[in-house]
Amino acid sequence: RVREKIQQNILKFGQHVALVQASEGHPADFLPFAYTTGNHEAGLPELLMIGSADDVYARILNIIGSIQRERGTPFQFGELVDFTATLPARVIDAGQRGRDEYAVQAGVYYRRDDIAIQQVLLPDPNGKYPGEAGCQPPYCDQPLLTVIH
Repeated sequence: RVREKIQQNILKFGQHVALVQASEGHPADFLPFAYTTGNHEAGLPELLMIGSADDVYARILNIIGSIQRERGTPFQFGELVDFTATLPARVIDAGQRGRDEYAVQAGVYYRRDDIAIQQVLLPDPNGKYPGEAGCQPPYCDQPLLTVIH
């Protein structure tokens, strides 16, 4: 049933967005997150956002996923992506942590453990991204799954 819903969304929209909220058994410092399934079919990375799992994050992932599929190439590491917000998102690789700790069901869906995952980072209102000096909460609370050079 879940697999059918994912497949329907991929066919209709090009990707499915999963929203993962804190539930019983999660640690107190658990951060909700959202990620895509479906871009892999187009030879592109799945996308992940950490810090919320709401309609806003789903809309952002839908817009950025659509941009990626339209251009037909993955985002470059650290690329800034305009997506209708005041400030662009920054895209980095999510690496093994992204696959193992976050976008697990995307791997399950494709029955693979090597799908590419990219993390989408939002800046604070001053344009500071997680990992940059002066980045304000809650934006600075987004964990960086790979090191920004």
